[in-house]
Amino acid sequence: MNFIYNKTSIGYSHLNKNIVCQDYSDYFINHNYKIITACDGHGGKLYIRSDRGAKYASDAVINVFINHSKNEIKSIIEKDGLNKLKLEILCKWNELIEQDYSKENFNEEELANLDDEEIFKLTNNFVIAYGSTLNAVVLMDEFVICIQIGDGGIFLLKENDITNAIPENDGNVANITNSLCGDKAYRNLYISVFNKDDYDGTIICTDGLLSPYQTYNNFKNSFVIPIVDKVISRDIINEIDDFINELGTNIGNGDDVSLGMLFW
Repeated sequence: MNFIYNKTSIGYSHLNKNIVCQDYSDYFINHNYKIITACDGHGGKLYIRSDRGAKYASDAVINVFINHSKNEIKSIIEKDGLNKLKLEILCKWNELIEQDYSKENFNEEELANLDDEEIFKLTNNFVIAYGSTLNAVVLMDEFVICIQIGDGGIFLLKENDITNAIPENDGNVANITNSLCGDKAYRNLYISVFNKDDYDGTIICTDGLLSPYQTYNNFKNSFVIPIVDKVISRDIINEIDDFINELGTNIGNGDDVSLGMLFW
């Protein structure tokens, strides 16, 4: 079974406050790669362009890989060059947000709710405004590459079991998460590589999907296993779309929700 999917829904807390959706998800397919992404722009006063930051996080991963051949990526993996890959993703994200900011400096409307100290902080470090997490999976002939900074989740599937692809990070606690805009982004960006044949697929998500289930086992038993069974049994794209929209706008924790699935 080959299946690739992504969906993002705005959360009801953002609808109530007239805030844009700050999540972004996407998928990409060519003859070398299948890629899924789920990124969560930060809430809070300073992150006034985090919706754009989330999109550029997704774009950065896709751009880095399409600019490399399969053989180049295999060489990076086999020669333990994952740090090179980390640096390329971060540099591409920074390049994209620099291009965005150079085209459009912060305007009065964006800065209206900030005090002088906050405006000074942003204008001296505009990168903060674009703060976002990143979850992405890249599927190749032999490898599954999992990429993450911040909260959310990347889960590898094997029959009726799931494995957390990225180790728990102490920086993601008490509503504070590691970020692409942080000064320790390089240290906090994790890349793990797995053999494709060891797994059946992957599910990635932002925190808005993970948090309402409260525990890892509840997420596994109440969401992952049922949805995998349904995908295997029949085409349920509309049903998944409806559920993600309902979770975001009504029954979740009010946060934006993003889901990506890739089964092979």
